[in-house]
Amino acid sequence: DLDPSLGEAYTAMAELAIVTPPNDIDAAIELAGRAVAIDRNNFGAHKIIARLNTFKSRLNFGVLDKRYADLAIAAWKEITRIDPRFADGWAFQAAFYDQLKMPVERIEALRKWLASAQPLEMGFYRQVMGPAESLAPEAASIKLGSALVDSGKMAEAIEVLSLVVAEDPENSFAISLLRQAVETSDAAASSTAIQSLQQAIYADPENVTLLKLIAQMQAGSGRIEDAAAGLKRSALALWLTNKAGSASLQVALGDIYTKADRLPEAVEAFEKALETRDIGKSSTISSEDREFAILVFGKLIQAYRSAKRTADANATISRARKLLGQQDLFSS
Repeated sequence: DLDPSLGEAYTAMAELAIVTPPNDIDAAIELAGRAVAIDRNNFGAHKIIARLNTFKSRLNFGVLDKRYADLAIAAWKEITRIDPRFADGWAFQAAFYDQLKMPVERIEALRKWLASAQPLEMGFYRQVMGPAESLAPEAASIKLGSALVDSGKMAEAIEVLSLVVAEDPENSFAISLLRQAVETSDAAASSTAIQSLQQAIYADPENVTLLKLIAQMQAGSGRIEDAAAGLKRSALALWLTNKAGSASLQVALGDIYTKADRLPEAVEAFEKALETRDIGKSSTISSEDREFAILVFGKLIQAYRSAKRTADANATISRARKLLGQQDLFSS
């Protein structure tokens, strides 16, 4: 009353309207609106408007209300105008643009999020987007990679996702996106991804996931011999310290040969995988080895069937049943 031009007073009143009964959201938005009308750079008031309209838009909860979505976007834009490195602002803009099917704006917001400062708190973002979500730069990278794949920008997607996978080779979603991007891109883009992942291998030479991914990319770009040589070399290096990993690389080698219609080499690789894990050398088999044996025998049988070598397929089925003890195994 004494000073109607005091924007911070309206901001404080808006905050009180939210946290005290009757928790009037509309009153809080109106009071915060007065604050920004007085001072366009009132960060706190803009944040109140952005957050409350985000709630009212039902972002990530049911059908999006476009009227409130537009109001929320406008407020988040004001926030990032005041502080261009405020991660929340770009993250929410990206989420809204995703819902509104605005790919160009979504990608631009994600790039800005990636360049933002490390957020101090993530409570509101997780409250809206889910408890597993994060405002960290690596989360932005994955979302950016996904957006680029959705937009058909495969070369850019590979550049982003290869770095994500190099830093977190156990991230199955990032690996899936990277594989999708590589499979639909040219050899030059694949080469970029391979070089990035090979740098990560120097730091972690026993990372089976990365080794297989590199080989699959090489094979996909026509470099079958390079892929095979790398897998053989790595499988041999792992044989003494990680037999399960070594065998897994042999299976990946068999898959590559199978796709290349090189049946004898595929069979040799699959048999080597079984031998590496000592499967078949005794009548007993652990549950873990049993699952692996079912996988490999299935690949052997399918490879023989694809090559119209029915007798070899049937012989492998009999061998598998004898070892694993299931009469209905591989019956189809």
